[in-house]
Amino acid sequence: MLAAVWPCAARSSKDSRVAKITPELGALVKVAPSKPTKATALSTPGVELAGRTGVTWLHVPYSGGAPAVTSVVAGQTDLMFATFGSARALLADGKIRPLAISLLQRSELLPDVPTFEEPGIPGFAPGGWYSLAAPPGMSEGQTTALSNAAEATITSETFRDFMRQNALTPLPRGPAQALSLVKADLVRQGALMQRAGIRPE
Repeated sequence: MLAAVWPCAARSSKDSRVAKITPELGALVKVAPSKPTKATALSTPGVELAGRTGVTWLHVPYSGGAPAVTSVVAGQTDLMFATFGSARALLADGKIRPLAISLLQRSELLPDVPTFEEPGIPGFAPGGWYSLAAPPGMSEGQTTALSNAAEATITSETFRDFMRQNALTPLPRGPAQALSLVKADLVRQGALMQRAGIRPE
């Protein structure tokens, strides 16, 4: 995942770590009505970054990554957290510019883009994941067969090449490990949602 902006009006910064990412992101302020607008289909990374740095922004929700990034390109919003896949074509065309990437180390696809760790926001690496799910009641034999078939695909060189080209990391896991990941993420995301006052509707 990466934070992208194009363009962003110049504003003063109140957090030196944010300012070190880029001058544009460092231009964020904490006092309305000057707070920047953050387009998003993924709100919790922005909530976490705000909590870690004290930055305040106006959350503008969108139903998906495509309309959110379109609003940034059109200048309707200032920045967003975007997946590499949703932003790739616009990055290549120079219509948006990556400010930081939410990995613990730089990506080989964007070697000039810093991580959030570099300006002093340690461990900030929010990201998404995909998993294969099945209806409840599936037999253990069916579950094992499906899991094995999925792992064979995920570990194939063709699939790994596709993942690398889209800045994705294959993480083959069995059913028990996948369930543990879901449960842990529900706790983490739930805490961020509670902090932001986000409620299910």
